[in-house]
Amino acid sequence: GALREAPPGSDTPRRRRFGHGLVTAQVALSVALLSAAGLLVGHVARLKNADTGFERERMLLVTLDPARSGYERPHLFLPYRMLIERLEQMPGIQAATVSAVTPIQGPGAARMVDVADFEEAPEAKKFIPINWVGPRYFETLGMRIVAGRNFDAGDIGSDRLIAIVNEAMVRKYFKDRDPLGQRFGGDKPDVEIVGVVADARVNSVREAAAPM
Repeated sequence: GALREAPPGSDTPRRRRFGHGLVTAQVALSVALLSAAGLLVGHVARLKNADTGFERERMLLVTLDPARSGYERPHLFLPYRMLIERLEQMPGIQAATVSAVTPIQGPGAARMVDVADFEEAPEAKKFIPINWVGPRYFETLGMRIVAGRNFDAGDIGSDRLIAIVNEAMVRKYFKDRDPLGQRFGGDKPDVEIVGVVADARVNSVREAAAPM
């Protein structure tokens, strides 16, 4: 507008060059912004369509904070079980479960583990993410058990420490060995593996599955 409204006689060669340069700069900036926007849209589309290894379309996540419930942590099992039973009776609900953390929320905790009959240099050790889950967790999230079994109600309250590990953990620690029945733990290998679940991206959509 300022260029168009310039008084007569002010359209000098220098002003014309400045105007042409300004238009060129604006076009170049617009092209750069469009290119960046196109790359961003493409990146978001790839993330949206990425195979995360768990159900995303028909899932409702609800965060519960038991801090003010009046229950101590050891006594939360019963109210949680009653809640799940009531949820599963609702029309349209196929399965319900509880867990310490949900996918993409990151690990609930992590620890260094020692695996029986697996030698690992101290500097090569990494923290392994851990999640505490209720019955039907993998079924509810659409994650496949590829070996062994799922957790069941008989495992609750048992003194036997058991875990289900993902395929990434099997590749790292067991290779050609059958992981079922193998043990791992902290100071001593006291947790028995009863199942293997297919890999899923639990820390980030951008990151491949890590041992868990």
